[in-house]
Amino acid sequence: MKETGQKNLCLAGGVGLNCVNNSKLIALDTVENIFIQPAAGDAGCALGAALDGIKGLPSYRRQPMPVPYLGSEYNQDAVIHALEKRGVKKYSIPASHKEYIDTTAALLNGRLIGGWFWGRSEFGPRALGARSIIARPDGADMQSRVNLKVKFRESFRPFAPIVLEADAASHFETCVSSPYMLRTYKVYNCKPAGPLLGETLEESAVVDHLKKTTGDFPSITHVDGSARVQTVSEENGIFCDLLKAYKREMGNSVLINTSFNVRGEPIVETPLDAIDCFLGTDIDFLAIQGVIIKKSELPDDLSNNFHKNKYSLD
Repeated sequence: MKETGQKNLCLAGGVGLNCVNNSKLIALDTVENIFIQPAAGDAGCALGAALDGIKGLPSYRRQPMPVPYLGSEYNQDAVIHALEKRGVKKYSIPASHKEYIDTTAALLNGRLIGGWFWGRSEFGPRALGARSIIARPDGADMQSRVNLKVKFRESFRPFAPIVLEADAASHFETCVSSPYMLRTYKVYNCKPAGPLLGETLEESAVVDHLKKTTGDFPSITHVDGSARVQTVSEENGIFCDLLKAYKREMGNSVLINTSFNVRGEPIVETPLDAIDCFLGTDIDFLAIQGVIIKKSELPDDLSNNFHKNKYSLD
C-alpha cells in the first residue's frame, strides 16, 4: 500500500481469516476499505480461477460478492427420508413459513440449543447461516453448555455472534456490515474479564476467571471485550427472517452462531449428517428445511454417544 498509494485493500490467503489482524488493518489511517472473501484460504483459489475464466462479463467483477451459499441443496423429502433411515418418527412440519420461523425463535427464547439447516451450504470455513448451531448469548452458562455438550471441547472457548445488520451498530462499536464473520468489534455495555496474568492455571480457574465478564452478551464476549461479528441482511434469506422473529421475542437480534459440527469434523453437509450430529450430541432441537425435531420428544434409545465417546478435551 505504501508503494501504490492505494487505500483500498483486498486480502487473500489463510491470513485473511485472522479477524483480530483484519480489524487492526482497517483501523489504520492509511486504509479506507478492506475486502476479504469468506473462503480466503486455499479453497478460494478455485473461485478466483472461475471468475478469472469468465469471458465477456467484466461488469460481474465489479459487483459486490453475495453471501456464499454455493454448496449443495436438499429438499424436504430428502430430510424425511433421512429421518426414516435413522428411525426418527416424531417430528413436526409447521403449516407456514411464519409458523416455522416463530416456532424456532420461541425454542431459542426458551434457552434451547438448536441445529439450523437450510438451503445451500456455505463456501468457506465459517458457518454463515446455512449449517449453524444457534443459541441465546445472554448468560455465561450458554458458552460452557455449547462447548461441553455439543462441540466437546474446553468450556471456555469463545463463540461468535450474529446480529441483524440494521442492529449491529447498537451492540458492537463501529460495526456497520460484517457479512463473512472476518472482523472483531468491541461489545457495548460489557465489562470484560481481561487477560489472565501470572502462571498457567487449571481449566477450572480459567473458567472462573471468564465468568467475571459481565454485560448483555457474555457468552460471545472475549476477554478483551470484543466479538467476532457476522451481520445478517435480506441477502441471507430465511436466516434474516429468523433473527427478526427472535427480536420480536427478545427485543434484540443477537444470537450465538457456531458451525454445525463437533470438534475435529467438517461442517455437516447432508440432512443425514445433520441428523447424526443432532442425535450424537446434546443439541436440543433441529430445524431443518421446514421440519422441527425436538430431542425431548424422542425415545432415549435414538440418542447415541458416538460423538461423546469419540472425543476427549484437547
